[in-house]
Amino acid sequence: MMPSAMVTGTPLRWWLLIPALLTATIETPVFWLCGYRKVRQCLWFAGINIVTNLLLNEFLMTQADNAQYDRLVPACEFVVVLLEFALCRYSVGGSAKRLWLTLAASNACSYGIGLVVCRALLG
Repeated sequence: MMPSAMVTGTPLRWWLLIPALLTATIETPVFWLCGYRKVRQCLWFAGINIVTNLLLNEFLMTQADNAQYDRLVPACEFVVVLLEFALCRYSVGGSAKRLWLTLAASNACSYGIGLVVCRALLG
């Protein structure tokens, strides 16, 4: 396995911004539809979302071989939701239950859309 870019000091791959921005484009409107209507809340969420997506994809690319990839994705997604929850509790505030359900819904939407797109592209 290749060492992680975060360990070696090499920069993250620039093209990882594409899925990160697409994910934020899907999840931020869901976040807004769930009642987080303040611009500040949505900007914090989008920023947190982009960072966690970059970290997730970099980790999966550098630490997971093909045999582990399918098993690691759901577990890593759960860890990402936990991290987003902790960061959003600090920056966005509000009810913990409502925030958790909102994060679960927004991540489920982007994960589901990603599966549909992958299946469509891969045949």
